[in-house]
Amino acid sequence: MSLHRKVIIILFSTIIGANMLLGIAPLNTNLGKLISTRLDPIRWTIGLGQKWDMFHSIPTHHSLHVYLTAKDTSGKESRYGAGLPNFREILPKKLIRYHYTFLRLFQAPINQSFKESYIKSISQALHKVDPDLREFIIHFEHGRINTLESIRKGANIATIKTEKFGPYKVQGKVER
Repeated sequence: MSLHRKVIIILFSTIIGANMLLGIAPLNTNLGKLISTRLDPIRWTIGLGQKWDMFHSIPTHHSLHVYLTAKDTSGKESRYGAGLPNFREILPKKLIRYHYTFLRLFQAPINQSFKESYIKSISQALHKVDPDLREFIIHFEHGRINTLESIRKGANIATIKTEKFGPYKVQGKVER
């Protein structure tokens, strides 16, 4: 094994180890905040980012549903799942890792290049399905868990928030 490869493996292992050892620091302490600001870019890049820690009572998300709507030249709207390559619906209990991927794509600014790549792939795949499609919108419905206090006052367990991204143009393969 080359020296460069060994150095990369040791560096990556050290970063992952530091994340595991230091990542348990409570986020409401100065040490936890300092560690979090240093490790968050790495965590989000490798998919280990989270918005709550082991001292938090509950996670913040209740549900997530992502789908697409596309319009053709006549204005007719069609609905598609967000899963590539075949536009399948992503069911939360069967494909939970996809849901966390979409959360990272749409909520972490550091992942902007991955989000752009996903949008380009959707555009090209929609063009293959129906060349008459002209634009699409990504619908992102996520249930945010309400505070315990608001639930005690009669609120639902979660509030569904819908965000729309787009419209984006449907384009065939982009030549470089």
